[in-house]
Amino acid sequence: MSAEIQPMPDAPRSLGLLTSVGRALSKDFCPSWNRWVYWLKNPLWMLILAMAGTVLCGVFLNPWIFGLTALLLVVVAAGTVLPWAAIKGINCQVMFDVRRVAFGQPALVRLRGHKGTGTIVFGTNIAVLV
Repeated sequence: MSAEIQPMPDAPRSLGLLTSVGRALSKDFCPSWNRWVYWLKNPLWMLILAMAGTVLCGVFLNPWIFGLTALLLVVVAAGTVLPWAAIKGINCQVMFDVRRVAFGQPALVRLRGHKGTGTIVFGTNIAVLV
């Protein structure tokens, strides 16, 4: 039995087309180029490339495209400044119930987080590896 996804026999023809389009979009056509284009997976760099493209289009085609450049600049600025501002005001303390434990023994760890105004921080994910 093949590991590829096969459309059901009584499925509509569009499902087969959708499957083949999905296969084409998820295929790695140039795996040797991954080390040079890996940074494109970061949305920040994609937005910066789009901003560079709108600047070029604004210079050579139509100056009204600079409005799109400004919009992309606002999106990039908001995406970098807002998370930084949200984390900047958090104060965290880590407390242990004992100074030392032997390997394999449990130890109670208390994490206390406060926002700059003294309110408790909600929505944080904490992973502890022992």
